[in-house]
Amino acid sequence: MARRPHHLTSLELLRLLLEHGITVGYLFAAVVSAIVFRDEQVTPMAGLGPWLDLAAVPDRVLGAWRRFMTHHQGLLYLFTWLSLFAAIFQYGLYLHGLYDRRPVRRKRQRLRLLIQGGLLAALTIFLIDYFVRPEGIGRLAVTFGLTATVLTLFLLRTVRSALWPREGERLLLLGHSPQAAELLDETLQEQTGIVVGRVGARESGELGPPWIGDWADLPRLLVDDQAPDRLLLAEAPQASLLEPLVAARLSGIGIDTVGGFAEGVAGQVFEKAPGLEFLTEASSRSYGTTVRLAEVVLSFVGLIVSAVPMALVALAIKIGGGRGPVLFSQQRVGLAGAEFTMWKFRTMTDDAEKHGPAWASVGDRRITKLGAFLRATRLDELPQLYNILRGDMSFVGPRPEQPYFVEQLKKSLPNYSLRHLVRPGLTGWAQLKLRYASSEEDSRLKLRYDLFYIKHRSPYLDAAILFDTVRVVLRGRGR
Repeated sequence: MARRPHHLTSLELLRLLLEHGITVGYLFAAVVSAIVFRDEQVTPMAGLGPWLDLAAVPDRVLGAWRRFMTHHQGLLYLFTWLSLFAAIFQYGLYLHGLYDRRPVRRKRQRLRLLIQGGLLAALTIFLIDYFVRPEGIGRLAVTFGLTATVLTLFLLRTVRSALWPREGERLLLLGHSPQAAELLDETLQEQTGIVVGRVGARESGELGPPWIGDWADLPRLLVDDQAPDRLLLAEAPQASLLEPLVAARLSGIGIDTVGGFAEGVAGQVFEKAPGLEFLTEASSRSYGTTVRLAEVVLSFVGLIVSAVPMALVALAIKIGGGRGPVLFSQQRVGLAGAEFTMWKFRTMTDDAEKHGPAWASVGDRRITKLGAFLRATRLDELPQLYNILRGDMSFVGPRPEQPYFVEQLKKSLPNYSLRHLVRPGLTGWAQLKLRYASSEEDSRLKLRYDLFYIKHRSPYLDAAILFDTVRVVLRGRGR
């Protein structure tokens, strides 16, 4: 299977489940210990003396377990809450980059991020406890459980980093293509892969990976001690090599095209002329009425929940945002190229576009001080919940662009119209990867990410984008 930047590998999923189990285990042990040491027969004055009577230990353990069970509605109830708390803890680690594919190599930084993630999780759990108060789970027990988890994960990750430093896949290029070699140079990273060589017809003065054999040498290279982890096809191999390629695939060696591999590594579509899959698959890959109903419900609830924050933002703009209206409306291009009015809180000066539409950029002087804060926190986009409710937009999708820029970009980027196969979004894959599109070249790169989203659109990718958007907002990296 081709790798995808938003998919978990088997090892990543195993680590996620293992760390989840460790967290639940420590929280459970802390809860049990809290009840055991509240035993009226084991008071602080008595110390541990009664527990050192070995003959009485079984009775004491059984009695403590019975008292423990009286504090809870059952093990299923307890483990449901503990699993939720463990998930909150892991999301805290995710927000601090501890589940990124690029590992944190410095021990001090790793410990600091683990502590910050644990503190964020603890505050969230205490907030839940304040309103819900799950029976029998004390805050002190949660504190001890998360502390033990942080120390254990720090030890495990440090040992793993020392014993098994992360290395990229060994890649073998099949065939010759200057474009393929250039694409690999552009997308490969230290943790992604190392091209060990190229197999195929030998070319004089060729650039890229070193030639290590012709097509007849491929079967030998696939069973060598230094066999590659993945084969990348720059051109179709000879029909006589089908059998060794099938054997290689069955032995666990991955096979992918250069374009497909680069797309999965970078999260972009690189083809200058995308295939018909965009028209035959992307346009028909809809979520149906169920997802649209979910968007209507969530946007309606979101408007109600955010009513007070939006009122405060409106008041702040009125007081400290300079002259001009609180809300800003602008024509944007959406699904099927239809124009709609998009709403947001005003973040620029009132005369920002007196000379016509202009690209936003880093340090844009048209943005007010309050506007910069609203953009960083994404509070300026709360009114777009109304656009989602109307059906102009979705929660996830390519950001809608102004008609003026759309007409310009369609002339220079032939594939630009493909963005209009889906509804534009409040957040999107390109928004997570790029902060600003302040030029035509930036829009070209942004289009690569938008096409990747359209091509691989799925509930899994949408969930990954929404989860990562929270991290962007909390880190103040919005725009």
